[in-house]
Amino acid sequence: MTCSNCKKTVTNVKKRCSCGCIPAKRADVFLAKLSHLVHDEDWIGPVVVIQNNVGNLHSPTLQIIASSTPDSHPLFIKELTGYSAGSQFKLSIDVSKIMTIDKQARLLEPLGKLSKYMMNQLEDKLKELIY
Repeated sequence: MTCSNCKKTVTNVKKRCSCGCIPAKRADVFLAKLSHLVHDEDWIGPVVVIQNNVGNLHSPTLQIIASSTPDSHPLFIKELTGYSAGSQFKLSIDVSKIMTIDKQARLLEPLGKLSKYMMNQLEDKLKELIY
């Protein structure tokens, strides 16, 4: 994969490039700084990348969906299961919190990836709320 920032080839997609950028793909789950976007205080939480891979490759920003918070409405919450290095994790996503973030400044570390089945369920939930 090619880094969107410095255009170097990154062999391990779960590591940062030498420029500090993290290569991201659709359905990847990251830990991100969402301070001043969701809450006034410093808030770090898991996010799911929903932007397509071509956009991820060439853009310095990412379209993501943030995890749910205590004030999230139950209609917008979707429970998902992801995987990371052979282990599974549960993730609660608030589909009303779609936002665009800066890759280099906000992404902290990769947590794992959603399966194609879980990503399809997330897309269905988004379609259900939009249409």
